Amino acid sequence: NALLIRNGLPPIAQLGLGGIVPPDGIVPHCLAERYAVLAAAPFMSVVICTRDRTAMLSQNLPAVLALDYPHFEVIVVNNAPSTADTEQWLHAHYANDSRVRYVREDRPGLSWASNAGLRHARGEIVAFTDDDVLPSRHWLTAVACGFQAAANVGCVTGYTMPAELETQAQYWFEQFGGFNKGRGFARMCFNLAEHRPVNNPLYPYIPGIFGAGANMAFRTDLLRRLGGFDVALGGGTPARGGGDIDAFFRVVMSGATLVYEPSALLMHYHRRHFADLQRQLDSYGTAFGAFLMKTILVRPSRVLDLVQRIPAAIPYVFSPRSPRNIHKTHDYPSDLTRGELWGMVQGTRAYFTSYRHAFAVSVQHPRSETVQA
Repeated sequence: NALLIRNGLPPIAQLGLGGIVPPDGIVPHCLAERYAVLAAAPFMSVVICTRDRTAMLSQNLPAVLALDYPHFEVIVVNNAPSTADTEQWLHAHYANDSRVRYVREDRPGLSWASNAGLRHARGEIVAFTDDDVLPSRHWLTAVACGFQAAANVGCVTGYTMPAELETQAQYWFEQFGGFNKGRGFARMCFNLAEHRPVNNPLYPYIPGIFGAGANMAFRTDLLRRLGGFDVALGGGTPARGGGDIDAFFRVVMSGATLVYEPSALLMHYHRRHFADLQRQLDSYGTAFGAFLMKTILVRPSRVLDLVQRIPAAIPYVFSPRSPRNIHKTHDYPSDLTRGELWGMVQGTRAYFTSYRHAFAVSVQHPRSETVQA
């Protein structure tokens, strides 16, 4: 009912089989906003980074191309593939589709691949998603609405919901916070001025509250000015992740506004097995520790700022009643929590290893892109 009221509709006592039918003459605010955006839809580039997952891409790419949005291109970035399967599949099915371009990036790592997509993006907005998600048909329209939601919007993130909840590991990932960290279904703005969360003592150093890398979009010119994604962070590096949260942090610190737009909806297939979930949360901890180390190295004065926040941060991290932990049930495995926290400690050292690794990769592959229009 809160959502109905926000859209100018009357509340309901029960939901019938026919769904919600607006009264005559009333256009919900969300539809009016959608129509206005589509009347002058900005051209967008969608970047899908993949590696040796042709089967997943064969489900993801058709869903992206079926989006109900008039002006967009898709850039598939094949990152250091071990076979030619993905390239051959794309050529067989999309060689004559002018919306699809193929880029091969031989430098291994998600940030290298994302930056390759950014370099070739023609849209004024560049959206990034993964090969293991399925977008709702209005995904890009909702992203465009997010960029119109406030002044100086530099980034929009969306709601990433589970495509299935069939195993205990998938339920535990949602208890951990999933990809949405309790953001809910109301649009939210984040910046350094009037839009600051009141219940997060580590803001903006907990950029996981902003969104997830599977569902994010940026003003192309802003992301390029910020230098793209840090190649010492991200999947496929010793840091094990963090490229997305680092980009969110730098957008907000630049003075721009980041908008969480829940109607930009994707469905993600969570890991089904406990061992895979454990590795995932370990990597989240490592990535966060590496991100914090990077932010301190960039500006050492942030150490004092972070130290001053420790007294408030301790209950936020450890209290079962904190927004971070409130959804975890009594049977949530302590091994997952310990692995995440130990990963944070390991991540401070991992950033240095990852930085050296990125330099070695750049020396080994100084020119690494193959592009097919």
